[in-house]
Amino acid sequence: MYPSLQWRIFHIPDYVKKETELSIRKMKERGYVDMTENSITPIRDEMTPKSKKFEKTHEEAVKLLTVEPTNLDETPFEGKKVVSRQVSGLYDEGKWTTLTRVYEFDNLSLVQLSEDDYHTGGGKVVFTEEAVNENINGNPAIYEVGISPSGKATTSLVWTTDSKYYELTLEKNASSSKEMKEEFLNLARSVPID
Repeated sequence: MYPSLQWRIFHIPDYVKKETELSIRKMKERGYVDMTENSITPIRDEMTPKSKKFEKTHEEAVKLLTVEPTNLDETPFEGKKVVSRQVSGLYDEGKWTTLTRVYEFDNLSLVQLSEDDYHTGGGKVVFTEEAVNENINGNPAIYEVGISPSGKATTSLVWTTDSKYYELTLEKNASSSKEMKEEFLNLARSVPID
């Protein structure tokens, strides 16, 4: 199946192993993990006035990235309002490795899509085999819902290809209905493989 993280190969503190194992178990048993109030920051709240100076047009972002961003034409993202577009990540020879775009969807609210060119920086992505619970276009993926005591929720889906690491984030519980979860997963599946 997918490569498994071997605890004995990488030095990982015991508390991290225990937290990871607990999260995997809770996702399997309940469909969500517990999160603190402070660990769930709505996407809109992250777009502070301070971050506005980092906003880029599509053309500006393309010039600042190590690789061409994924073309989202002819996907459900096309025609949606782009609320935010920022570059970040590893800075290599005047270029950035990560592009984060925030879109406004009627039924899903705000959706954030980040793509990171981990290959340029010589990076690698390692998933714990037990955490892999979805498949996005033939690539291993980890779907996770976090819910705070007050009911705030966030849903994230991470997957990787041979050169990019993607994260799709929704500021609600996508598992609250079968239809919403399927729509969220289909949104990820609509992202073309690089």
